[in-house]
Amino acid sequence: MSSTGDSSEEAALAARAAAGDCAAFEQLAALHAGPLLRFLNQRMRGAHEAEDIAQQALIKAWQAMPSYNPKFRFRTWLWTIAWRLALSHVRRKTPLTGDTDADAIADTAPRPDQVSSSGDAGRLWEIARRELNERQHLLLWLFYGEEMNLKEIAEVTGDNALVVRVSLHRARLALGRVLKTPDGVELLTLT
Repeated sequence: MSSTGDSSEEAALAARAAAGDCAAFEQLAALHAGPLLRFLNQRMRGAHEAEDIAQQALIKAWQAMPSYNPKFRFRTWLWTIAWRLALSHVRRKTPLTGDTDADAIADTAPRPDQVSSSGDAGRLWEIARRELNERQHLLLWLFYGEEMNLKEIAEVTGDNALVVRVSLHRARLALGRVLKTPDGVELLTLT
């Protein structure tokens, strides 16, 4: 099964897990642990925080499995749990005044003029993290990094698909403006 999962096999595992089958949940957790951690590494300041949130998300998912609604993909449901935990974590840590996590990350990310035209995806994400607001970065990551469709992104963020589509378009435009030199040469491109 691929990292995004075969939806019929994933649905069968989720149904068994919802019925209390621990082995089925362990298979789901093993299938999604890597992509979930990659997603959270984009959201959190450090790998340790991302690992903690991923573990909390899997625990919460196991506890909530009896209420899992099979009309949603398990992956989307798990990402929603993880995203909400990450938001809560950041809100608890963010002081009312002073530097935020985004400010600290922005200090270490390369400026657009430091990026070569090699198409380095890691640098592109660093620039996006620094230059875009949290929501824009999240939408781009879910769409490109996690390869979720608009409906799945809407489920994770709690929006409708039209709002996601418009917001995603605006995020692409904002990042596109940052990735151009004053004379209009593109430093990196979104593919």
